[in-house]
Order: sequence, then structure tokens, then C-alpha cells
Amino acid sequence: MKYFAERFYAGKILNEESDQLFEQIANIYPKAMNGSFKVWAYLKQLHGVTIPNEELAYLAVHIHRLTTNMDLNKQ
Repeated sequence: MKYFAERFYAGKILNEESDQLFEQIANIYPKAMNGSFKVWAYLKQLHGVTIPNEELAYLAVHIHRLTTNMDLNKQ
């Protein structure tokens, strides 16, 4: 999450032509991808910047990891 924020504010967002990673992550982690879209909408509203699918995929992986770790700590 930290590195995403650093890339975002430095204007160095990742952007690949292929959406293969995005599609795979969306299928594997749909709830986390939904969270990524919420971040996307918030940043678009706040800064007027659209996040590419590659960044959304990486963001979803980190959201999934964070939420999974939180669930494990509750048990």
C-alpha cells in the first residue's frame, strides 16, 4: 500500500498494455478488487486521476492480504 501511494503521488503509476493480470486477480479476489475500485473512485474524485488496471490488480492483492491477515488475527 505504501509503495502504491508513493508511485501515485510521484506520478510513476504502472501501466501495462495487457489486462491479463487484472482479469486473473479480479477472478481470484473479487472482494478485494471491489475495494480497489473504491480506491480508484475516491482518487479519481479527489485528484482527477484514473488508475490503470495493472495498479488496480496489485492494489487488490494487497487489500486481500491485509483483510486476510486481519481475519486471522480475530480468531
